[in-house]
Amino acid sequence: MPRTMLLLTAINDHIAANGHDALEDQSDENQQI
Repeated sequence: MPRTMLLLTAINDHIAANGHDALEDQSDENQQI
């Protein structure tokens, strides 16, 4: 499997495990500071 697909799979697994988009979470945290 290409490295890009492994990265996308890892990201999708991370999002699914957290039940939301982790990148959006980071943006929200930065705005709150």
